[in-house]
Amino acid sequence: AVPALLELVPHLEGEVQRRVARDLFDRWATAEAADWRSWSVARQRAHRELRGALPMLRALAAPPVQASAR
Repeated sequence: AVPALLELVPHLEGEVQRRVARDLFDRWATAEAADWRSWSVARQRAHRELRGALPMLRALAAPPVQASAR
């Protein structure tokens, strides 16, 4: 599911995009080294793609900048 979500995130809008990007970013940030017995090709691919997408996810997960009224 992670590769499909990473492909979809840039096409989402507003709060939905921020929420999905933040959830994916948090998933990577909290990922622990898996025991070798739980290793799988799919999990390895998801981690590799998440690692490559971290800059995009960080940018998309950021709250919108609001213009300050002066």
